[in-house]
Amino acid sequence: STPVKDGDVIRWQFSVYGYGADIGSDTESDTGIKKVTFANKDELIKEAATLVNNKTMMKDADVKVEYNNAIKVLEKYNPSETEVKNELTKLKNVQKDFVKKTTVTKASVKGIKNVKGLKAKVAVKKIKGVTGYQYKYSNNKKFKKAVVKSIKKNTLTTKKFKKNQKCYVTVRAYKKVNGIKYYGRWSNYRYFAMPSISGKTTNKKKGIKVVLKKGTGIKQYTVSVSKNSKSGFKKVKTVKVSKKKSYSFQITKNGKKKFKKGTYYVQVTPKVKFGNKTYSSDVSTVASAYVYK
Repeated sequence: STPVKDGDVIRWQFSVYGYGADIGSDTESDTGIKKVTFANKDELIKEAATLVNNKTMMKDADVKVEYNNAIKVLEKYNPSETEVKNELTKLKNVQKDFVKKTTVTKASVKGIKNVKGLKAKVAVKKIKGVTGYQYKYSNNKKFKKAVVKSIKKNTLTTKKFKKNQKCYVTVRAYKKVNGIKYYGRWSNYRYFAMPSISGKTTNKKKGIKVVLKKGTGIKQYTVSVSKNSKSGFKKVKTVKVSKKKSYSFQITKNGKKKFKKGTYYVQVTPKVKFGNKTYSSDVSTVASAYVYK
């Protein structure tokens, strides 16, 4: 007996004439009939057998046509060696083409910013040649009960979130080929939160009173101040979260400078800890307060 291993080609044959000459056996000395020389179909058989078990590839029209062509060659009694080799090359090439046209680059979240109404706007780096992007976000890092949405744009505005709620977002790109969607890998998830804060003016000496409510899962807050609502923020305080539900404190300086008359903006950026590392939220909340002379 001959041991058989995975990937071997097993072929059952039977002779019609020449006591086996028609299937390649040398019986000429006994029968006077020359044996038939056959092209080697083993590689083509293996390639076709492997391909037919790939359900994803077999859904593609081009792959299916070339697979059927290969079967026609295999069903021929004695195709030429050239015909078999050419069909093997075509079958391999159509699979390479399929991989090329359906491979999707892993997406990357470019940034997240808060917008009015306790919503966040997610921006994804554009990927050439894709049909669209599938977004997934949740307030659970395991993405339980996540919101999933597929759109063509590389930006998405989320639904309204609750104050002090931490959220996670991930995205993947996809291509649509012959009506079938092919997805890339999910991006590394990004974290954001929308803390509830308020800035209250007392007087110049006392500065700005900040009231900050504790958010779920948040370990720390970075507090910054600026004269501009969108830029120029300087860190003035770090608030470590304990069991308290809210935190109240005074800010008397903008960086190292004392407050002057005018409107100031207080920015609070939450941080969350995973393992030994602390990650900042991609979204910050800004409150304004007026300082009098």
